[in-house]
Amino acid sequence: MKLNRSSDDLIKLVTLEDKNEIEFDGHLDRVNRLNFTVTSQKGQIYLVQVQLGDFFLTDRRSLYYWTHMYYNQPEPGLYFSELRPFVIIHILEDDCFEEDKRYHHVFHIRDDETQQKLNDDLELHYLELSKFKQCKRDPENALEEWLMYFNNTKGETLEKIATRNPSIRKVIALEEKFKADAKKRYHYDMREKWNLDLRSNLKAAREEGAARAVICLYLNTRFGKDSEILQEIVNKYDFNLKTLTTLRDNIFRSNTLDEAKALIQKCTVL
Repeated sequence: MKLNRSSDDLIKLVTLEDKNEIEFDGHLDRVNRLNFTVTSQKGQIYLVQVQLGDFFLTDRRSLYYWTHMYYNQPEPGLYFSELRPFVIIHILEDDCFEEDKRYHHVFHIRDDETQQKLNDDLELHYLELSKFKQCKRDPENALEEWLMYFNNTKGETLEKIATRNPSIRKVIALEEKFKADAKKRYHYDMREKWNLDLRSNLKAAREEGAARAVICLYLNTRFGKDSEILQEIVNKYDFNLKTLTTLRDNIFRSNTLDEAKALIQKCTVL
């Protein structure tokens, strides 16, 4: 990972966070959430959070985690000059910066005008798996090898990566051991099903919201304030996704407010 760290500042300690939750769900499940803290030989502390699912307000979650860790540094009687920097690294399945094609984003505290960095104590990294997957090429460094792993790479490609990266080889061995455990495998399968249901429901909810927005935009643009009651019906009525899609596709054919009203009323009884 390009964090501008020297080669003599290697990882000294890795600590899993939220151990009870992680052990119950299977902390090597690549479709789950995993938190671990990494301490380097020079005392640099990294919080790495793998989020393979839909997690909202990631930016505020990052700041909350950083604040908690920075404030709760363990040494008693610590001076301000002795406070250690913290780096938060989020590995995200979904896009957090949709308009930016880069998969790696780094944030610090900087002056708005000069861009001068205040200090190195706050550093936030966001790695977006879906964008990296679009690269469709072999990994160019260790960071990209890990992103390939978290993107659920399998077969010969994964074997090739594991051959180059001993750490990934160790994780794969632990993962296979975990899957061989019947009880843990059951929880793994239940988590897979739960995650699929959740993502499907969220996808449907987003599509429903988008369809309602398109319908109301047309009504407001075409008929103005006279369509406010119809817009309220569209937003509050419990349409299913199929009905909303049909209404969205046909509302543009309404040339009068009465035609739009008749179409919406028809959909309310489907």
